[in-house]
Amino acid sequence: MATLLYPYNPGSAGARQLAEALDIRRIKHNTTRYNRPRGDTIINWGASDIHFDFTGETVFNYPAAVRVATNKLLFFRELEGNADVRTVSFTTDRQVAATWEKCVARTLLRGSEGRGIVVSESPATPVQAQLYTRYIKKLREFRVHVAFGHVIDTQRKIANPNNPPTSFDLRNHDNGFLFARNSGQPTPESMAMAVHCVSALGLDFGAVDVIENKKGSWILEVNTAPGLEGQTLEVYRSAFEQKIRDRR
Repeated sequence: MATLLYPYNPGSAGARQLAEALDIRRIKHNTTRYNRPRGDTIINWGASDIHFDFTGETVFNYPAAVRVATNKLLFFRELEGNADVRTVSFTTDRQVAATWEKCVARTLLRGSEGRGIVVSESPATPVQAQLYTRYIKKLREFRVHVAFGHVIDTQRKIANPNNPPTSFDLRNHDNGFLFARNSGQPTPESMAMAVHCVSALGLDFGAVDVIENKKGSWILEVNTAPGLEGQTLEVYRSAFEQKIRDRR
């Protein structure tokens, strides 16, 4: 039995780094014919579809689960009403969103790094979009990495001192935010919700973005192909190696 990695994008740096750390082969997309005896382990790195028949293989993060996790509307609908996971309020109705004091309009359901996001405040009418979420004022934001039912790493999102943000509404790299260590830990509630969230979506692993304020914690999204460097790469390598050993 072999372990292989299938990246959502052949050029993904995180996929390459993880494959090198695990000393395994990446499966190229349409340029490679996958024709091996059944029983391999495939690490699906963010792909919502796999181009070959993977029946009989062990797949970490099935494509169908990734498809839901990476579509913001399907993500919120899947978790709606889940007693163990608190997400922000959402709607597809522009008029409902207009009644909120502040909302986040998403013109792209699969956008990343802030693409397709427009923040608006009452009394302005939100732009036409496919999804609206109620804005929650946050005190802290974390990325909680979960694998196989356990929190394996946490990072806090902070303002980059060398690239001051222009706004605190949208906290991404281009707007002057970065992930840092030794800057506080998420609450036990945040970490428990992150684990439940990954499980509820049918995923084996994922990087869960969670915000906190004095009233509690809220899940924003799950990244199924997070950026990896330094300690984060090491903890993912260790988690996958342990799981693979357990299967043998």
